[in-house]
Amino acid sequence: MHSDNRCVHKKHPCLTLFSLIILLILQDPSFVECLVDDLESECSEPAVIQTKRVPPTAAFPFRTDGLTRAEFCLRFVPETSCIPTMFGTVYEFDNCHNATDSEIRAHPWGSSIEKTYIDFDCIWKTRKHMTVITKALGGMSPTRALTIALYDHADDQRLAIHKDVIEPVRNQVIQLSTFYCTSPNITAKVYAMGPLPNLLHFQLGLDCQGLIIRKADFSGMPQVRVIQFISATTIAEMEPYTFTDLNNLQILTLEAQIVDVLYTSAVKDHGHALARGSLPDYFFERARRLHCDCSFAWFRNFLKKKPYLTAARNAGNLLTVGSFKLPESNIRAPGSSANVTALTRRDLENVDLFQHQWPPVLSVNCALDFNWRNTQAGNKFSYNTACYNLDC
Repeated sequence: MHSDNRCVHKKHPCLTLFSLIILLILQDPSFVECLVDDLESECSEPAVIQTKRVPPTAAFPFRTDGLTRAEFCLRFVPETSCIPTMFGTVYEFDNCHNATDSEIRAHPWGSSIEKTYIDFDCIWKTRKHMTVITKALGGMSPTRALTIALYDHADDQRLAIHKDVIEPVRNQVIQLSTFYCTSPNITAKVYAMGPLPNLLHFQLGLDCQGLIIRKADFSGMPQVRVIQFISATTIAEMEPYTFTDLNNLQILTLEAQIVDVLYTSAVKDHGHALARGSLPDYFFERARRLHCDCSFAWFRNFLKKKPYLTAARNAGNLLTVGSFKLPESNIRAPGSSANVTALTRRDLENVDLFQHQWPPVLSVNCALDFNWRNTQAGNKFSYNTACYNLDC
């Protein structure tokens, strides 16, 4: 593995752009290669990559009225209970069906009745219980859009990422979040659930390290617009040309919230009292490979060919379904992040400040070790330096 710096040159202020190009080609004919595509060499035969952006279409037959009393109260019914807990407080609502409008709005989750979609996050429930819930949802409101969070589990009987759970609401799911990976094959479990024809947003994360990802894992999501891996998810293996056939994909972020662990490393290096212990070497190695390893060259080329996948987007900018808005891309414009290497110990003590320093799409110098300092090597979003050709 080596860095190819043939495209890095000093400025010639007295030359026109055309004459500068001619001069560079005469000095090094290989420079013309960089002019054409600025891409890396790849280790596998390229698949067909769609280079023309397909505008997304919205033709979902979902209801756009606010939730009914029955839809809102479903999570509080004993048979389908999914009582939210926050900071140790259990938000029960025994009188939900008979409550007045003012009593509903006074409940901590009362404002959700104004939504035009059902937002269902039912943590740690068994597959059997979750299937009862989705059957009730599908039977009550077959045309109501649904966002749902499912948790991975090593015990197959408790695993809610399963076709039995999703079948009653298969056509209603517009957002799927899969959390707490107990195995590296969580995306394969999602694929095994079967097709999700109207899914717009797929989110994965929380303690998900060393994932093994296959191209087929996303083939059942033809409408997906946003794919986000959060909470410092790392990838051990990713089949070449994964994501390249998702014609409606508009946002792809595989390192969202990586700042959390980079901050852990930074405060440790600075001896900060909040340091939560050293990060394992494998975390940095897996993160480095996405940016610098030969096997991921196809992925970096894919992002260069489709720069809109890592562009800043506001919530609802891509698509809305009633009051549901596709989330923001969580990416800031180039140059808006401070140089993290200049952060002082006092800066690191300011948690609100550091969260605005690291961009979720990193620019890494592959000639250096991957650590929290080596995250902003360039002034634009990139997964590598220009013309970084590798011998595979």
